[in-house]
Amino acid sequence: MELVNPYDNSINYNINTFFKCLIGDAEKSLKNTKIIYTGDHGEMFLEDGKSTKHGGKNKLQATVPLLLIGNDLKVDTKYKATHANILPTVLDIIHYPMQLRKYPYTISLFKATEKDNSTKIYFTRFAQPYFI
Repeated sequence: MELVNPYDNSINYNINTFFKCLIGDAEKSLKNTKIIYTGDHGEMFLEDGKSTKHGGKNKLQATVPLLLIGNDLKVDTKYKATHANILPTVLDIIHYPMQLRKYPYTISLFKATEKDNSTKIYFTRFAQPYFI
């Protein structure tokens, strides 16, 4: 049986079709623009031989795409980013001063390096933690 992965196909569509239409001439349109693209959850198909849809309790449910699109972006792609990195990254993009940030947010993607990787703990609605 051939497995067609609609989740991967949708990401491929968004990157290769939607963003090309949205951005157009990247040289001009991304001159002063940054785009953060992410999903709200991961998907898994036939994991451990089982067909699972939305809401399973597997670490793949917490593995989502997180893309930064723009000119002159310097990030360490070996850092395992999460949704928690989005806010501090946006604050860096808009040059919001560190001394005005009320809380110690997770590291910005512009400052994170592979050495900042740590085990991330996720809890599902089944109260079973799993680690990534």
